[in-house]
Amino acid sequence: MTVSSIDERGKSFTLSLELDIFNPNPFSLRIVNIKGDILIDDERIGIIDNDTGKRIGSGTTETLELTLIVEDIDLKILTGNELRVEGRTRAVYLFYEGSSPFEKGINLKPYGGGALPIPPTAVIEGPHVARVLEDITLDGSMSTDQDGTIVSYEWDLGDGTSGEGETISHRYLHAGVYNVELTVKDNDGLVSKAFHEIVVSI
Repeated sequence: MTVSSIDERGKSFTLSLELDIFNPNPFSLRIVNIKGDILIDDERIGIIDNDTGKRIGSGTTETLELTLIVEDIDLKILTGNELRVEGRTRAVYLFYEGSSPFEKGINLKPYGGGALPIPPTAVIEGPHVARVLEDITLDGSMSTDQDGTIVSYEWDLGDGTSGEGETISHRYLHAGVYNVELTVKDNDGLVSKAFHEIVVSI
């Protein structure tokens, strides 16, 4: 069992499932249907309901190949730990009907599942020296987030003033050494800080 593709929106994925069926009987066996559930971390997100009609000869093993498109509106494939399918294969032998259970599972980590969100990286670009009352610009636009987007930029300019935005302009009123702090937050609510020293002279 494999996840053969995830659509570009991440709202569905294609599941390839193979079931090996052995017929020990002297006559052929007809697979009527396959029914089951598709679960991620024990939560059902889809069903299997497939009428095959496939015949399996006496003393032979056949592989049933199913390709299933599974709707995944909540992106469980990208956050869950285990994908499992379980169900029953119903078959007819002569005038008798019976069923047998099946269960298969895979770890979702190779598909991005179960991964913890990655914090952003804050970066400040700007001058390290300035004059009193000189207009300077501090730039945080080089900050990055590997698995999402940065949603806020908050500045502490070290002189009791603050601001917001990717870039900020400021004038220092007095000479001194100022420690600027930038805090960025990503769409997962994780934060990162960067620090920048500016020496201001008369």
